[in-house]
Amino acid sequence: MRAELTLSCSLASLEGLRAFCSKSLLVWAVPEDISEKLTLALDEACTNAMKHGHRCNPKEHILVVLEKKGERILFKVHDIGPLPENLCAHIDKPLSALVKERKKGGLGLKLMHRIMDDVRFVTKNGVSYCIMVKNI
Repeated sequence: MRAELTLSCSLASLEGLRAFCSKSLLVWAVPEDISEKLTLALDEACTNAMKHGHRCNPKEHILVVLEKKGERILFKVHDIGPLPENLCAHIDKPLSALVKERKKGGLGLKLMHRIMDDVRFVTKNGVSYCIMVKNI
């Protein structure tokens, strides 16, 4: 099973994303407690793509693909913008360090990694993607 949604890179689009994700997961009979967490992880990934990759430019778009294959849910966010060089260092930073630094940001990435079983950022033919997998 597969569902796709194209979003304008405006944070106002996130409400529609959450409804789309929740509805798709409901149709696929994903339990509500898991669905809520998955929707949150996808919201974080798209928020990061919109803010950091596209500077909230509503003229730019991202494509969100949801797939269910057996007991596996896959989310793929297309064209998230350029990946920062220090992404791995940021992801690996302990939560306590983020709290101590009191900087804005970084918690969404931690949340995505905590909710999902696999989170990857890849670049292919000059286009970057966020791929997240959850085994349910």
